[in-house]
Amino acid sequence: MVCAAVLLVPVTATGTAEALGDIGADLRAGLDATQWVVNAFFLTFAAFMASTGALADRIGRRRMFALGAGVFTASMLLAAAAPDIGVLIAARALAGAGAAAATTGGTALLAHAYSAGPGRTRAFAWFGTTLGLGLAFGPVIAGTLVGAVGWRSLFAAAGIALLPVLPLSALLDESRAALDGPMDWGGAAAFTLALTAFTFGVIEGPALGWTHPAVPPDRARRGSPCRCC
Repeated sequence: MVCAAVLLVPVTATGTAEALGDIGADLRAGLDATQWVVNAFFLTFAAFMASTGALADRIGRRRMFALGAGVFTASMLLAAAAPDIGVLIAARALAGAGAAAATTGGTALLAHAYSAGPGRTRAFAWFGTTLGLGLAFGPVIAGTLVGAVGWRSLFAAAGIALLPVLPLSALLDESRAALDGPMDWGGAAAFTLALTAFTFGVIEGPALGWTHPAVPPDRARRGSPCRCC
């Protein structure tokens, strides 16, 4: 079940790029805006991985997996019905956060269910293979759907395909880590915001200019002398 759910994460992550042309034409959005349909997903996915993993150990791995799958499913359905580019970008950002929660919760469930030995090796081999297949065939699947039905079908298909996972996730065993002390919410928030800001700067730097206030300063690009010699 974990592998089946996680399969759609790389499919929609890499496949969305195939739909950007149709999205821009349909929603009357420029290139910079449509690129954020892809970038928003990767930004929140990367930013929330650490915090959702730590939180899963405390509130329960099955609960985090189910929550992430639910958020991802809802965001895909919202993206399929998005009336404008702003709503679509917001839905994709929400999908990244949901995908992070489902991925970290799912891997923790596998690690708990297969504590050691060949079983764990096979479980994580299947998990890695699933991610690889999703990354490899995501553009092919997306291109087929977009060409035959339209760009909204990519997100709608992902959301509908995940609907059965939500009730079935209740059948998984719950587990938590034996951790002392409360969650470091300040550290989690600082890490998430810092990684988000860094990723935003890397993405928007070429468009805004490396001296723009929204972009982290880069001394080398402003012509500062090298201090290595």
